[in-house]
Amino acid sequence: MRMKFIADEDIAQRIIALLHQAGHGVLDIKRAEKRFSDIEIIRLSEKGRRIIITHDKDFLTLLSNPKFKFKLIFIKVSPPTRENMDKIASFILEKKVWERMKRSAVIKLVGDEIFASSD
Repeated sequence: MRMKFIADEDIAQRIIALLHQAGHGVLDIKRAEKRFSDIEIIRLSEKGRRIIITHDKDFLTLLSNPKFKFKLIFIKVSPPTRENMDKIASFILEKKVWERMKRSAVIKLVGDEIFASSD
């Protein structure tokens, strides 16, 4: 199933490229002609039925606000090396994280292990 995502400005090009290669639509906020606030990104997500992918913890806080109805994949990875970005992207694609979540998924890479939780 082809999914639609919004990649926040902090998401590595490597993750965006791998999602595109897998046939998914990705709106890359970094390439937009203007800067978007978090609220504007949420509105774009809601309007276009896109899942936001970000490292920005502010979206986790906004997710709890009942006036917003968006889906979120929050990624925590350190260090953000190409190898680690590949691991995260592969995990997202192989596990089809979006199929298991209602509103959000948190994915953390700690050492060589990936931990994921979803609501």
